[in-house]
Amino acid sequence: MRKQTADLIDLMKKEKIDMYIISDLDDHLSEYTSEHFHALSEFSGFTGGDGKLLCTAKGDAFLWTDGRYFTQAREELAESGIELMRMGEPGVPGIFDFIKDNIGEDSVLGFDGRCFSYGDGKRLYDTAGGRVVLKDLADELWPSRPPRRSSPIWILDERYCGRSIKDKLSKLRADIEASGADMCLISSLDDIAWLLNLRAWDIKYNPVFYAYMLVGAEEAVLYTDPEHFISPENVNGGRNVEKYLAEAGIAVRDHDRIYEDIRKLSGTMLVDPARCNYELISLAEKSCSLKHGMCPVTADKCRKNVTEIKNLHAAQHKDSLAVTRFMYWFKHKAGIAVCTEPDSDLQAADTSGLSEMSCVRKLHELRSKGKDFLGESFKTISAYAGNAAMAHYAPSDKADVSIMPKGLYLVDSGGQYPEGTTDITRTWSCGSLTDREKECFTLTVMANLRLADQIFLSGTSGLTLDQPARDVFWRRGLNYNHGTGHGVGFCLNVHEGPPGIRYRASTLEGAYPVTEGMYISDEPGYYEEGQFGIRTENMLLAVPYMDSAYGRFLRFEIMTFCPIDKTCLKTDIMEKRDIELLNRYHESVFNELSGELDETERKWLEAACAPIAV
Repeated sequence: MRKQTADLIDLMKKEKIDMYIISDLDDHLSEYTSEHFHALSEFSGFTGGDGKLLCTAKGDAFLWTDGRYFTQAREELAESGIELMRMGEPGVPGIFDFIKDNIGEDSVLGFDGRCFSYGDGKRLYDTAGGRVVLKDLADELWPSRPPRRSSPIWILDERYCGRSIKDKLSKLRADIEASGADMCLISSLDDIAWLLNLRAWDIKYNPVFYAYMLVGAEEAVLYTDPEHFISPENVNGGRNVEKYLAEAGIAVRDHDRIYEDIRKLSGTMLVDPARCNYELISLAEKSCSLKHGMCPVTADKCRKNVTEIKNLHAAQHKDSLAVTRFMYWFKHKAGIAVCTEPDSDLQAADTSGLSEMSCVRKLHELRSKGKDFLGESFKTISAYAGNAAMAHYAPSDKADVSIMPKGLYLVDSGGQYPEGTTDITRTWSCGSLTDREKECFTLTVMANLRLADQIFLSGTSGLTLDQPARDVFWRRGLNYNHGTGHGVGFCLNVHEGPPGIRYRASTLEGAYPVTEGMYISDEPGYYEEGQFGIRTENMLLAVPYMDSAYGRFLRFEIMTFCPIDKTCLKTDIMEKRDIELLNRYHESVFNELSGELDETERKWLEAACAPIAV
């Protein structure tokens, strides 16, 4: 068994804990976390972005993760002594059911109450019959644990975000009053950053900072580490962040003081049990009357305002230009730039020098040349052949993979700009392809374009919108084991709830209504383990289509502009509608980007975007 796992089990025995769970979350329940909170990776060896490790004092260990990480988890857990529990698969119990079925009558369950949502923590408490120990055992066994990061905070100007801090606070206070509460506890980092028009880099790729907030009718307190305010003058153009907060009537206290202050409060507090940790709400419910509900900021944030939308167009233009130039570079490097027609037997001239990591570096270089590029919005997924079958695979210099003159290459990446956040995936040929690769590529493109072409009533569930994308796969008995779309933040997290497009939902938020101004990804895919992975992703904006007696109808505006590789298409399985949608999309790509390309690039783009005969 892995040494760290065995050490954890030994400590459990000393602490008289029969079962112990390590979460992948931080104390703000963030999807991405700083190195301080990478306990799941430290104690299991699994580096995926979603998982739970459960150990028993008897010496058993289990790890739950979802379909995005099955292949990765199987490889990383090999010979670790940890059994992979494939969430959602037939016959595989969920972690709560497993605990219920296996915990003894007098057994004690342990977990760090700050790294579980209140909803999950309460369920664990009830499942264990109240026999729980809230303790961070990982901290005792991890002497080299990195400290929690505190990076300089900077102000996102209103010319980008469109609304002042005072306006957002006023709206929040009105929402709190309407809910019947006296105050609101905010724990989610992106909500706080958006509310205050502040950004930082406490978590890589996510321009957020570790903080809590308590907002009442008259007072507002930001709990964060003082190191955030020690910043170079050029970060905020000479503006003092502490003064900026004081002018908005916001007091500042140390991050962990909230655990002391919350014991002294009274009145009715609005809390989101899905986005606040178990320990914090457990303390609050001893002094306050709690009203459970989604934080009003979460709902406000996901509908982009007019200024944000204008800026998102600018961000997408810059980002699309960089990714298109990357595609041009890749194709020329492989010597296959001139072949842009579907249904062809393509041969690459030479892919030597192309590798997963050389592609990561080149794409970063091209993005960096754009104005005001702040960094990637997540770790670039640069995956050749079978590696692309792992939906969240990421390469490394230690295990770089060369790209051969055949098969498929997938790149999923995004950028952070003051004008917004981007997310784009493209898959293209590296040389000759099998009929199976072409068929699955074509299905993925059809799914992507059909979803983007939907007309729907405002408020339609993301569950409903998922069907047009899945239909082409389901008719062939195929599927992909991830959601079709997710919300994206504004110069914030690349994954932003609650909107999403998926065919099943484990929470009410999974069926959240799609309304005007929502900025959502469109990313169907298909994967065959060890062989290939395919995904095509554009960002969509929900915009008005028409009003009628039945209400407001919306459509999607495609925000992303980058060619879809026609050399991978198998046109005989495409309907006339599919070809027309592709031609229309390629026309928009050429019109958007051609004016900023040099002559050689422009001629290549013209060929790459030339219409296919219907």
